[in-house]
Amino acid sequence: MKDSIKDNKISFSYHDPKLSYLEAVIARGDRRVSKLILRAWEKGCKYDGWSEHFKYDKWIEAMEELNIDGDFYALRTRDFDEILPWDFIDPLVSKKYLFKEYQKSLEGQTTRDCRQGCRGCGIVDCIMRGDFQ
Repeated sequence: MKDSIKDNKISFSYHDPKLSYLEAVIARGDRRVSKLILRAWEKGCKYDGWSEHFKYDKWIEAMEELNIDGDFYALRTRDFDEILPWDFIDPLVSKKYLFKEYQKSLEGQTTRDCRQGCRGCGIVDCIMRGDFQ
């Protein structure tokens, strides 16, 4: 695709899909993934943030050794009621509201600015309420 771009005003960049997959496994993983990170490190994966040092095969070997299914973390659909690894963090906005906003985004809908009226996000002492001078 990159070679087909002839206009020098168009820039094209991409991210290695294997690295994106691994990032998804780590970002969506639970405590078991910490063992994966350690095992990959033991196998020599020390500078994998740099593409020239990324050892995808070693990460896959580590997953196989630890019986970790990367697809379970990276590719599956999650239900609204599922407990997620980061659910212990309180963002002050209710999970129900975030899910409603997600559904609206899929339909191309937006939510008006909070200064035009409360949108029911769940923040108790929201500073957006009141007068704005």
